Amino acid sequence: MLSKMGILCLSLLIVPFVLGANEDFKTIGRDEFEEKVKAGEKFFLAFVRKSCEHCKKLAEKIPEFEKLAKKAKLDVKFYRMNADSAELLDKELMDELKIPGVPTIYFYNGDRKGIHYNAPREGQDLFNFANNVVNHEIKQIKTKKQLDEFKKSSSGAILFILDSEKDVEKIAEISHSMYDKLFGYALKKSEAGKSLSDYVYAYGIAKPLSLNKKDYEEKVGEKGAFAKWVKLASLQLISTFPKEAADIFSAGIEHVLFYIEHSKAIEEAIPWLEKLATKKRGKLIFATIDRDDESTKDALEFFGIEPQDTRTAVRVFSTSTKQQYRLDFVPLDEGVLKNWLNQFDQGLVDVYRKSQALPEEWNEKPVKILVNDNFESVALDPEFNVFVKFYAPWCTHCQNMLPEFEDLAKKAQKSKKMKNVVIAKIDATENDIDDGFKEIEGFPTLRLYKANSNDVIEYSGDRTTEEMFKFLEENVEKYEPKKTEEKDEL
Repeated sequence: MLSKMGILCLSLLIVPFVLGANEDFKTIGRDEFEEKVKAGEKFFLAFVRKSCEHCKKLAEKIPEFEKLAKKAKLDVKFYRMNADSAELLDKELMDELKIPGVPTIYFYNGDRKGIHYNAPREGQDLFNFANNVVNHEIKQIKTKKQLDEFKKSSSGAILFILDSEKDVEKIAEISHSMYDKLFGYALKKSEAGKSLSDYVYAYGIAKPLSLNKKDYEEKVGEKGAFAKWVKLASLQLISTFPKEAADIFSAGIEHVLFYIEHSKAIEEAIPWLEKLATKKRGKLIFATIDRDDESTKDALEFFGIEPQDTRTAVRVFSTSTKQQYRLDFVPLDEGVLKNWLNQFDQGLVDVYRKSQALPEEWNEKPVKILVNDNFESVALDPEFNVFVKFYAPWCTHCQNMLPEFEDLAKKAQKSKKMKNVVIAKIDATENDIDDGFKEIEGFPTLRLYKANSNDVIEYSGDRTTEEMFKFLEENVEKYEPKKTEEKDEL
């Protein structure tokens, strides 16, 4: 479970993001969404929430996007869907569109198959992406002069050398999965084609590469593998966060190592960091976070870096589980980090789990207070059925249901049938919990951990005292101690 909303990927720290008053940033509901998709409209759709800390300033970027789109005669709109409003957004649609949380942006290119937008949210970046998707083409390169111009693409250029124009269709699907790259082809018989001997070339990236046709078909010819190959090659040995966040999180590598220091210390460490990064290339992405850079403030908070802490910080972040592994050390050098990474590779480094301090009065009121440190001993105690509310302090729905939840706890205490029922709550933004169940996908989330088995049931009914009590009556179990096997005496 993540410390920021329990669902947000670190990549969402790229640019602050929120609701605003810009009229161009129109709010739509599900019916309007379906109508626009059916009509073949091309549009961005941002899933947002007013109370979300990271949902800031997106509206300020929309005028720039609209201006660029209008100038280029690009017919692409920008809409938002408000996750705070039940009539505008329902959980069924979020599940269907695979929306992990807010904020999330999708681009719809005239059909219902949305493209997840996971890049900086400046107006120019949004325009570049939309323009690449809508007007995507595979350019034919005939001359050496055209080839030289093609190689200069700042975002990367991919060139295929083909026998005939019939083969262009084979690379069309590949190109449409890599909207940020310029694609082209040259026929073998052309001036440009005659000057090249391999089958595919990648230019304008950190590690320009080429492959002959046999190696291409054996190594990266399968769907998705080529895009991963190019994305990895596009990364610098040492990336900079948050500037290159989009590249970092789209490279398809499970773990990212963040080296967190002040500017001068980073500069001094780059030579030996590059040595380690070279050995780990393809397995671990290396990136730096400059503590002197104002744009890294959210990342420093996310990773628990205090301003007064003078230690060098290293964080390894899992792009799939969102877990992090921490190393804080003075002095930290190549040898120390190398040894720690060896331990990490062997599974000897524990996952870091954030926890609030356990209040002395945690067990005094009907609603018990849980933190990471006491979650397992309470929620997973086989003697009890434990009904837990996962909440966020800023969540209005969590605040609104508090009286009902407290009444539920009082009612359960008085019920003879619920002697082994515990009602509890936990701040999911300040405690990282791994209960073996799926991630928290929104607030509040209510889960029952059953006695005996610790089976988890997620509650999805009305958040009234009566309905929640009825749910408990139907699902709680009496504790049944496991019988110890009797052994015959010798």
